[in-house]
Amino acid sequence: MRSIGYFNIKKSDEGAELVEQKFKEFCIYNLHQMVQIFPDDFSGKDLKGSDGFQSAIHFLNENKGGYLFVIPNSLHLGNDLEEVARNILYLVDTGASVSCYDENFPDPVQNAVQLLGVSNVSLTRSQNIKKAMRARALEGKPMGRPPYGYKVVGDTGQLQIVSEESRVVELIFRLFTKENMGLRLIAEYLNERKIKTRRDARWNIVSIREILKNSVYIGTYSRLGVSRTNVHTPIISGEMFKAAQDIRDSRKPFGRVRNVAAYLLSGFLICGYCGNTMIGSTKTQRWKRSDQKRVHKQYRYYQCQSKTGQSTCDYHTWKADLLDQTVLGQLKYIVLDKIKQQGAYTFSVASNGSETVSPEERNAYRRFVNAMLVVSKGQGNFMVLKHALEELDLSRKKSVPVSDIDADSVINNWDSFNDEILKAILNTEVKQVRVMDTKVELISKFA
Repeated sequence: MRSIGYFNIKKSDEGAELVEQKFKEFCIYNLHQMVQIFPDDFSGKDLKGSDGFQSAIHFLNENKGGYLFVIPNSLHLGNDLEEVARNILYLVDTGASVSCYDENFPDPVQNAVQLLGVSNVSLTRSQNIKKAMRARALEGKPMGRPPYGYKVVGDTGQLQIVSEESRVVELIFRLFTKENMGLRLIAEYLNERKIKTRRDARWNIVSIREILKNSVYIGTYSRLGVSRTNVHTPIISGEMFKAAQDIRDSRKPFGRVRNVAAYLLSGFLICGYCGNTMIGSTKTQRWKRSDQKRVHKQYRYYQCQSKTGQSTCDYHTWKADLLDQTVLGQLKYIVLDKIKQQGAYTFSVASNGSETVSPEERNAYRRFVNAMLVVSKGQGNFMVLKHALEELDLSRKKSVPVSDIDADSVINNWDSFNDEILKAILNTEVKQVRVMDTKVELISKFA
């Protein structure tokens, strides 16, 4: 079966390289054809706003035909049972099947019930597994696939250097610390020289970053809060590793909280050249004026994720304000056309969650949790889950205000509509926005 992988590095205590290795191992063991992996680095509340997840959904929609969508565990699909359930159904609607490579709970619904701790579901097995893993970590024995540059040998499970891979690790650290090259330039350097990752793939900024921050390369093994030093042969010196961490720290925001405004079109944009997601990018330029005062200016762009992460595709970029205005200009005329046909335009704006939960909603949520338990035990299918979520949505309908706008409001007040209203209209009308260097095309949900 053809398989694609997805993981959110924010939800994993393992490096990206290790997660990708486990995905490859899962495919080999189960005789699946590995097609593509979609890494993500998303910390928001709604996964549908994630560029990485939307890239995977776009792939599934464009390549119909029974793909298996593989994740490490259900936490990569959401922060709670409801979000996980909705995203499972979202994936199933594309024609895909969903599986976790967690060998204990491969079924995504069962996995979610287990990991998120629904009442009346025992967590004893999960706790026992974690206890055994921690005991192994205390002995300095690696768990899962070894990191790039090493292999596991013998019954003791010790790490041994793989000479060819270790030379690449040394090269990465040298380029970063001695040649002052950034993550993207290092990835390009390796890819241009046809140097592949262990799974014979191209390097990207995530895989480079995971190597640079991994203390395994100085002989230290860390896992589950346990850290053991001098447990295997190091590949690089402690001095070089410290230099790399100092450089990484110097490039992070220091003494301030980064507060980047949300990108209005996040989740809608696709590159018109390679079909991958376009993501928001914020760059800050700093300089010193003639009076010695330090100043800075922030620039916001949308750019192709392929170029950003994997050094593929060309450099296709739009200033965020310009692209927002271009898309909203087209959306305005779509709304005016609907008003001309229907006499008014009605849309729903999501509640801010401040209302007290009604008894109807509370009961509907209990029925949803029960549906999750039923499906997790194999006593029901996804239709049971879908029906429970539809009932839950109906119970919340009173807390979702419905708004009407007429032609005069659109013509006179369009530029003053806030992002919440504009996002609601985008969600109502637009499936995707195809972006090229000189052309922007809105793809309607009703086309």
